[in-house]
Amino acid sequence: MHKKQLFRRLGVFFSPASSGDTTDEFTCGYDASKITESINYVPITSIYPANTFWDIDQSISYGHTTILSKTARMVDSGTPNILIATDAFTKYQSATGGTMEKATGMLAISSDQYDKLSPLYFNIGGVSYELTPNAQIWPRSLNAAIGGTADVIFLVVSYIGCSSRLVTNLPAFVF
Repeated sequence: MHKKQLFRRLGVFFSPASSGDTTDEFTCGYDASKITESINYVPITSIYPANTFWDIDQSISYGHTTILSKTARMVDSGTPNILIATDAFTKYQSATGGTMEKATGMLAISSDQYDKLSPLYFNIGGVSYELTPNAQIWPRSLNAAIGGTADVIFLVVSYIGCSSRLVTNLPAFVF
């Protein structure tokens, strides 16, 4: 039985965590006390075989530049990183100036590059969801936990290892 047959709605709640906050939440439904804006509903994609899972149609922009055209992508909440198609990641890396850091496998940027970081927008169901520059970085207080140096700025956006043209059943964003 596919996931979408178990529940008619999937709700994912996330918010930026402070350095001491290790809480997260996954719920089928929602807690109205945590909602500050209207809830937006989007249908499962119509693209087969992606429509047999929790896949939605979306595009991704970095600042004003589209890095991933509208296509079906899976919603997955199984990792703290945001995994995107490799071709979109290459555009993101180029735009941010990030360099791959061997110890963590994450992009690292300088303070100057952080100051120039643009928002990342996930365009889903006609609504644009902004990931601010601060939300794109790994909490520096947790760098040691991933084998990183304390003062390095790491980006949480990474690649899935496959081009957006090859597979429709790839994560849209993974958090």
